[in-house]
Amino acid sequence: MNKPKVLFFARDYQASFFAHLNSEYYESILVTLTLAEKKTIENTGNKVQACFEEEYDELVADSVPNDYFLTSYAADRYLGSLAINQRQEVLGKEIAFWANVLDKYQPVMALNEAIAIEMSEVLYIECQKKGVKLISWMSLPLSNSFYWQKNPLYSDMPPEVADLIPSNESIEKAKVHIEKVKQGYGQPFYSTNLPSRFNLKIFMKGAALFMRERLLRLKMSSAPKRIAVHGDASQIYQDQMVTTFNSIFHKYDKLEKYSNYELIFYPLHYEPEAVLNYISEFNDNQESFIENLAKCIGQNQLLVVKEHPNQPGRLLLKKYRSLKKRVSNVLFLPAEAPTKEIIKQSKLLITQTSTAGIEGLIIEKPVIVFGKIFYDQHPQINKVTSFKEVRDIIRKETWKTPTIEDNISFLAKVAEYSKEGNPFPHADLYDPQNIKHVVQAIEEQLKKEIEKREEFSK
Repeated sequence: MNKPKVLFFARDYQASFFAHLNSEYYESILVTLTLAEKKTIENTGNKVQACFEEEYDELVADSVPNDYFLTSYAADRYLGSLAINQRQEVLGKEIAFWANVLDKYQPVMALNEAIAIEMSEVLYIECQKKGVKLISWMSLPLSNSFYWQKNPLYSDMPPEVADLIPSNESIEKAKVHIEKVKQGYGQPFYSTNLPSRFNLKIFMKGAALFMRERLLRLKMSSAPKRIAVHGDASQIYQDQMVTTFNSIFHKYDKLEKYSNYELIFYPLHYEPEAVLNYISEFNDNQESFIENLAKCIGQNQLLVVKEHPNQPGRLLLKKYRSLKKRVSNVLFLPAEAPTKEIIKQSKLLITQTSTAGIEGLIIEKPVIVFGKIFYDQHPQINKVTSFKEVRDIIRKETWKTPTIEDNISFLAKVAEYSKEGNPFPHADLYDPQNIKHVVQAIEEQLKKEIEKREEFSK
């Protein structure tokens, strides 16, 4: 009997990780973006069924419907430098590629990370057109856990999570996490044990990657193909080098000098990233976002902006220094500043989808959230869609504030819904137990999808 097929879009680190997710229950269809990713998979002894870079030149671009995207051309962080006719050519080839793959292999289900590039959004759209279930994951701050997203474009959870009755084990897991956060632990796995911003190896790696991007431009004369396949992160690497020098010549604010003001905290998001480009596409310009937040707060309040832990020096870039010169009520803090202490000192926290939001709730501070994230179902979250709402909440002090009981109940339901394991890069990614848990979660989703199809066909 033929096993049901699962399509894996193995991009970046997933080229290696997905090659380990073999199962007796399903057949893996491995698809890559680049030839390098294809080689990585083949080195594990697995076969790659399709590679976009390999097929690019021979692909005949499909026509592009006017209402094709769920987002827009602007969402992809790399392709914006191409002319509109080049964008349409790339998009047409992406559509043709995924349509061909789905038609040829007929998967029951597809697996991809949360949508972060145009190629992933096209896969999602083509899966929807052909009735193929696409699942994507998001990690949780709870130890060794993740969840399947309701929609791969966003990070919120399905509404039925609110109706779950958590087990004693999930309640205990919630209590343990809350205690960890209150004691100063429980940070996201990606923000621990970070190197110094002046680490020479990191600087040299950034310089080498910048040069690699430049050499790639010379090697691949076709800009559409090069950017569609490899992206163009040269600006990111350039910014990394610039911020190292800026950290020597420019300074941050010191909170102790402003003890007579109330503080409103906004944790800066990593940029560019899917959290901004896709999940918060209409608020992806953080410079403008911060300026608008500054218009919302009171006259005896200051907006405190702290860099993302993985982007030290970001607020020292010229665009943010210029913002600081024209807006009086904004303070900038370095990536190394302890988030928990800033939250404690703040009146409330505002975020798009930062994990600092759940940390703020756990510390029992009011949290205002713009984006779609797993904690937007917390009973005491202040969910908004406009800056006018933010101004009204802050000026009139009408925010909701969480309690310890609220937090235990909510996090226990999240724990109950979550899956064991973590598909994101971390120290135990390739641990046999982690791989086993991720495979089991995939098998569980596949069985549900097959049951749905069988029920529908009756």
